[in-house]
Parts: sequence; C-alpha cells; structure tokens
Amino acid sequence: MIAGARRRPGTLAVQCVFAALVLSTFAAFFVTTKLKRSPQLVEQVSFRRHFSPNGDGRLDVEKIAFSLRRSDDTSVAIVTRDDETVAVLADDVRLKKGRHRFVWNGRDASGRVAPDGEYRVRVRLRHQGRSIVSSQKLFVDTAPPEPIVRSVSPDVLYPGARKDGRARIRFIGPTRTAPTLLVYRAGGERPRLVARRIGRKHDPIVIWNGRVGLGLRSFLAPSGNYLMVIRTRDASGNDGTSSLLPTGGPVKGHPELNVRKRSGKGRRG
Repeated sequence: MIAGARRRPGTLAVQCVFAALVLSTFAAFFVTTKLKRSPQLVEQVSFRRHFSPNGDGRLDVEKIAFSLRRSDDTSVAIVTRDDETVAVLADDVRLKKGRHRFVWNGRDASGRVAPDGEYRVRVRLRHQGRSIVSSQKLFVDTAPPEPIVRSVSPDVLYPGARKDGRARIRFIGPTRTAPTLLVYRAGGERPRLVARRIGRKHDPIVIWNGRVGLGLRSFLAPSGNYLMVIRTRDASGNDGTSSLLPTGGPVKGHPELNVRKRSGKGRRG
C-alpha cells in the first residue's frame, strides 16, 4: 500500500465487524466462566425416574425434593423436553433456605394424566433471576410390559425323575422384581391354572419342579399338555403377562410343555 493512501470504506467496515466479534467472544467467555464459578442455587434434586399414574396403587405419584441455598419466591413446574409447562407444583411461593418436597400426581393442568414420555423438573427463583432445569429425566410410563417366553426345556417333563424332572422357563422381559411363573393345564374348554412359582430378581429363568397345587399341598403333575406364562413388573410398577390366559388371549413365544410319566420298570431318571 502506498504511504498516505486512503483506506477503502469496505476494508474499514470489515475490520470493525471483526473487532466486534472478538470483543463479543471474550465477553461470552467471561460470562460463562462466572456462571461456572457461581454457587449452585438449587442442590440435591431427587426423584424417582419412573412412575405410573394409573391408579393401581403402585408408584402412582412422583415425590420431588430439592434444597435451596437461600430464600426466594420460587416456582416449581414439570416441563417437557422442549421446556413446555405441563403441571405447576408451586407458583411464586416464598420458600426458605433448606430442603423442600413436592408431589406430582402425573396429571397436567387440565387434570388429565400426562402422556407417557420424558419430563424434567424446573425451578425458578424470581429474585435471583435464575431458572434451573433438572439434568435428570423422569418418565411417565403407564404401558404394561409384554414379557415373552423364549423357551422351555426340556420339551418333555417327567415329574419326580432325576433327569428331565425340572423345567427351565427362559423369558424376555423386566427382572427388576422377582417374576412369577403361572402354570396352566391345557385341554378342556379353556386352560386352568394349576401352579404358581416365584423366580428370582435379575434372573430371566424360572424353574418349575413339575408339581401342581395352589394351596399348601402339592403333588406331581399328571400327564398332559401345559402352558408356561410369565408375569413381570417394570420399573414404573406396571404388571404384564406373556399371555392373557385363561381369557382366550394370544400365547406369545414358545410356552408349551408336555408332561409324561415314565412307564414300566425302566431305569429311574
């Protein structure tokens, strides 16, 4: 550039824009740093991640708790992932420093059960000009699980025998709580419940010892065809079964089992 020459207006404008961007970047950096170093105003937010407001008496409400570092006029709401308000638990209420608890019944402002899905808790502090949304999600889930009996082994059971005298029912479904095995005797107008067994938590296999009886007494199952049905409970407290027996519902998976008695004086087990 020749000394003393005048700068073009366009070049000066570009330099001004560049300088403004640099200043705004530094300003944003310092604001972000200040926010990171500022004390947490809402602490120890806690609630159960799953619940089912379906009126069955299990996990029908969500209990929410948090602590405030200082007193303020506070609003507490349940919001969607897009920050849309679903239910208001507190509206500009004066809360003191310390622990506070609220209950959400799973219903929206109109009194209807909120749709199944994910939600968050939002706390607004009016005098401090802050709005905090929980990083942890809570889920409304009213749909029952649908376990499926994957396999029953062996295919033929010989009750009381050392070998093939016990059946292993493997299923797919939630195992947070102990599953229940329902054994139905097939035949006749409709299957009939003849045995009930409780499995173990976190185990997708339930063992049936080949004995029937719903009371205190049990005996070896007579020969015939049987159906294995699994009942499970999910994290939201919903119960579901692998079949709607004996009401004529569909049978999912492979729940069939044939029971026989060994004949003659052949080798035991």
